[in-house]
This record gives sequence, C-alpha cells and structure tokens, in this order.
Amino acid sequence: MDVQSAEGNFIKIRIAPPNSWLEIISASFQRNFLRVAFRALIRPSFGIQFQRLWVGMLSPLMPGVMDVSRQKILADGVPAEMVMPNGKNEKGVVLYLHGGAYCLGSPQSHRSITTRLAAYSGLSILVPDYRLAPEHPSPAALLDALICYDFLISSGTPSKQIVIGGDSAGGALAISLSLTLRDRGDSMPAGLVLISPVTDPSISGDSVRSNARVDPMVNEGWIRQGLESYGASPNDSVSNPLTADLRGLPHMLIQVGDQEILMSDSTRFAERAIAHGVECQLEVHEQRWHVFHLQAFYLLSARSALRRLADFTVKCVSGRAR
Repeated sequence: MDVQSAEGNFIKIRIAPPNSWLEIISASFQRNFLRVAFRALIRPSFGIQFQRLWVGMLSPLMPGVMDVSRQKILADGVPAEMVMPNGKNEKGVVLYLHGGAYCLGSPQSHRSITTRLAAYSGLSILVPDYRLAPEHPSPAALLDALICYDFLISSGTPSKQIVIGGDSAGGALAISLSLTLRDRGDSMPAGLVLISPVTDPSISGDSVRSNARVDPMVNEGWIRQGLESYGASPNDSVSNPLTADLRGLPHMLIQVGDQEILMSDSTRFAERAIAHGVECQLEVHEQRWHVFHLQAFYLLSARSALRRLADFTVKCVSGRAR
C-alpha cells in the first residue's frame, strides 16, 4: 500500500513492497547474496582495481531487457552507450549517469536500469562511460557529463526534451550537472530523476549509523573511499548539494530505500529542494536497500520503481510533470 502526503510543492510517498511469497523469497535471497558477494568485497581493503574486476564479473547477474537496441557512440569524444527502445519512441532523451562511488561502474554494469527505463518510457537513454577516479579526479566526471549534455543539445534535442538522471554517485553528478547548467545560464532540462543520490560529502546523515547493519549493499568505508578518490572540494557548492542554492532546478523525483545508509542524503536533499521552491517528489521504498533497482530482473518492487521513474520522465518531456 502506498502512503502519500503532500505539502506545498512537496510530495512524499512511502511504498510498501509486494506481499507475494515470490517477492519475499526473492528479496531475502538478494539481500543475503549482496551481503556476501558485494558488501563484503566492495570495500577499501580490497582496492579499487579488484573492486572493478569483481563488479564486472557480477554485472551479468543483473541483466537488462532484450526489447531495446544498444549502440556505442562518441559524444564529442566521450564514449557512451545509447539505449533505444524497440517499438514506440517518445520524443526525448534521458542522460543517465551510473553510480559506483565515482570509481566503479560503466554503461554495462547498469543495463538492468537503463534498458528498462528505455523499454518502459519509450525514450532513448544516453549513458556516458565517464572517466573514473582516482585516475581522473574531480571534475573529470562532471566535465564528461557536461560534454554529453551539450552533445544532445547540438544534435538537435532541446533542453525541454532532456531528463537528467543517475544513481548513487551518478545521482550526485546529475545534481552537479543541473547546478552547472543553471549557473552557466542554460535552459533547464525537463526533469531530474535521482536514485539514492550521494548528497553529503561528510557522510554525516543519521541513517549512516542507524542502517549500518541493515543495508546489504554498501558500507560507509566504501563511500568515503570513493569521495576521497574523486576529491571534489566540500566547499564547492556544486559538489555539495546540501549547501547549494537549489533555486531554479527542474522538477525532480527521488527514490530511496528505507534500509540504506544513504537514506538521509535523499530526505535532507528533498527538504532543501522544497525550501528553495523546487517541485520535488520523494519516494521511500520500504524494506529496500541502496539502488535495489539493479536487481530488477529478480524483484517486482524494483521493476515497479523503474516504471514509476519511466512514467515521470515521459511526463517531464511532454510537459505534464506534477
């Protein structure tokens, strides 16, 4: 059952998972698998090169859908993957920035998310293979994202038909990109979709401690490693959304699990967005963890969350958001 509350330009929805035996068993298995195969190994003691290798080996276990076409492209020099729906095509593009604590991940590792967004929305999804830290510290990833946005504009896609999205560190980059565009005087994109964004470089949210033993996906040490490797200045408001002036950002949808250590990053960012007059919808998915969307092949709750994201993107590019 969904529980919705509204206050001014803020909508908060708590979404309970499906109560079917299959979902319960699948979620339990995924939770235990992630604890052993991801959280236990994706941590500073194993080193970034090993982490990249391991994530690459795990990626085939998080498959995308087949009802799309994929094409590798160069977006003004930045390697990227364009994921295109087969069949109905809506006008518009989602520029999606993958997560991975700035150090891991690729378009391949996030196809569980990007291919479903394309299939569910009918929109094309541009996924930059942006430069990773520590080899390429801040602002390399942001500059690559900016180049890809400009590429879409120069290729004939107007800003009102672009939605910027991302998960985890990719969500942070999506926010930074939006702030950079605003400060540059550009027209804002049609919307912003964020999955468990990292918004607090100090990692000081209450949920970091309260959910430390509950979140099966990530640990504080790994987040700190990624932030330190990327090296963005905490005094730079573009890289510190909880201190940034958010006025003028587009309508946004944020999804977060109530069992993840970064839940406070989403809730506090949503509150700040509201305070600055940004239309914001926050979805708190009960009994779910950090970027559970990656397990969409196994979980109805993850597929449902991605459908909600897809519906929001279509409303944005068609001018029907809110």
